[in-house]
Amino acid sequence: MAAAGWYAPVYYVELKRRSRMDRIDKQLPDMIDLLVVTIEAGLGILASMRVFDRFDKKTSTVPSSGLRRRLKPTKCRSSGRATALLA
Repeated sequence: MAAAGWYAPVYYVELKRRSRMDRIDKQLPDMIDLLVVTIEAGLGILASMRVFDRFDKKTSTVPSSGLRRRLKPTKCRSSGRATALLA
């Protein structure tokens, strides 16, 4: 019984991790395609990321949550773009 209490959380976290990684693998090509198209259209990298973020909020997918965390610091005037993207 104690073993089940020890391994159940580990098993649950592993299932969640696999699920998230599978969703990322499925959505990453679409994200890259949208970023390439918007950059080729003349937008900068940050503007392209914001376009993807707005587009992806409707479907609430995994890559946008990480992208949203990267874009938040760029809205602050005190930190530079390089610092915000490396954060």
